[in-house]
Amino acid sequence: MISMMETMQLDTENGPSPHLSRPSKPHRDRDRELKTRPRFSKHSSSSTSTPPSRPNSPYPSRTPSPYKRRSVRGVGVGSPAGAAQSTTPRSRSIPWSQAPLSLARPPAVPKLPPPPTLSLILPARLPRQPLPRVDPQRMADPALRGIPLPYLAELFKLKGVDVIRSLRGARVSRIVEGGLEAEVEWSGEGLGEPTVVWAVHQAGKGIGKEGKEGKEKGYLLPAHASLYTLFCAFLPPIPTPTTTSPSSSVPIVPLPLPSPATLPLLHMALHAPSPAPLLKALLHPSAADTRPPGELAAQEIVDRLKRVHALWGNVVAMGCVDEGVWRAMEMAWGALVGELRGRYGGGRT
Repeated sequence: MISMMETMQLDTENGPSPHLSRPSKPHRDRDRELKTRPRFSKHSSSSTSTPPSRPNSPYPSRTPSPYKRRSVRGVGVGSPAGAAQSTTPRSRSIPWSQAPLSLARPPAVPKLPPPPTLSLILPARLPRQPLPRVDPQRMADPALRGIPLPYLAELFKLKGVDVIRSLRGARVSRIVEGGLEAEVEWSGEGLGEPTVVWAVHQAGKGIGKEGKEGKEKGYLLPAHASLYTLFCAFLPPIPTPTTTSPSSSVPIVPLPLPSPATLPLLHMALHAPSPAPLLKALLHPSAADTRPPGELAAQEIVDRLKRVHALWGNVVAMGCVDEGVWRAMEMAWGALVGELRGRYGGGRT
């Protein structure tokens, strides 16, 4: 006993022993804080429960990070993929009504100029000049020069169907006498015998085979000279065949016209007993097209008007006095122009 007390007294005098001394006060405070600190669950949200700060602690308090580190199964934190997952910030969601609109704009379409408008000034009636007077002494057949013209006109109209039918098979087989006469083959009889061959070509241009060097390729049309001289006042002189030429040879007479392509229409109308065939041909250029003017497009109507106008130019140039021809042209013109005016109105279409 005395030895133990002496030993404890010696230790007290020399200083506290490291094994038997009690811990200092700062260390006691830290141990007490660790025992009383609340534990947080691993699944609790950082926004709802925040660890309290450490009062009277020598260590700074830890501020919770706004970013959340998420663990990915199968990917280590140290790998690049794990680092990308752990460092990616959380996107902030905003209402769709406040989201900025970034819609793709279509490319700007250039404004095209308006289509050009066509303005046509068309007369309501086809212009009709005073009819010239036919000279009976200019009849191609001398035997017909003493007969009244109205009687001859009625006679030719009655026989006109047979004449035009026989002339359809007529063709020029050979040109003789240096190009002034031609031999014509035909199968008809009587009044249908061709007595002239018109060398039809464009007015103001010469006639050639190839249509080159200012010349146009024309065509030859066998016809009955007396019929043309009866209904047309402005025709070139028709020579009589020479006595040395064959009986089937007829003279070739140049006939310049504003529209050579529409002479077959006039050729048919002069032989027709009524204006109906010519009117039908003007309104319906094709036999398969039987549409009335109301069912035609505007361009089709204009094309038919051009055809009527071309025929009108030939009729004026030849001095045609046939009333049936004029009546057919006027009816066709009025029907086509009336259709255009009904669609577009006004005097200009």
